[in-house]
Amino acid sequence: MSTTRSTQPILVPVDFSSKAADDLLFAARLAEYRQCPLLVLHVIHDRPDRPGFYHRPEFEPAYPIHDRAQDLMRRFIEDLKAASEDAPQALRWARSLLVEGLPALRIPEVAELEQAGLIVMSCGRGRGLFRKPLADQVRRRCAAPLMVLSTGDAAHWAELIPSDNAPQLDALSA
Repeated sequence: MSTTRSTQPILVPVDFSSKAADDLLFAARLAEYRQCPLLVLHVIHDRPDRPGFYHRPEFEPAYPIHDRAQDLMRRFIEDLKAASEDAPQALRWARSLLVEGLPALRIPEVAELEQAGLIVMSCGRGRGLFRKPLADQVRRRCAAPLMVLSTGDAAHWAELIPSDNAPQLDALSA
């Protein structure tokens, strides 16, 4: 049984953490299975609990925040491709997008503008990708379906996505 090709992308907000890497790998496998585009989003903002995130000593003080975020995004995706032996092809042709603002407002806005078919993001406790209140705010503001993963969920869900060698069960598209 084959899946139908979709032009609606899977949107994955990232903060360059290991949880975000797991989510992106999961979303890339799902995008490959669903034959849809993959959009990796980073919302540029200085978090109160991590001030100066974009300004590191190895960069000159006048290094623009957007340029630093672009470097982080490029390195994040390249490192993920290199570290994953079986990196999905969808990760190789993923499109990345940087926007400035508050994640709770910008994620739903980008989802609407890009006509996202699904948003995949983590929510954690304290440190990590996103906190539960952010996922709740995105859910309230967004028309696109939202898959919120907690620690370990990405690996579990990835097992449900058929590989090229497995029988094609279309359970995820129901």
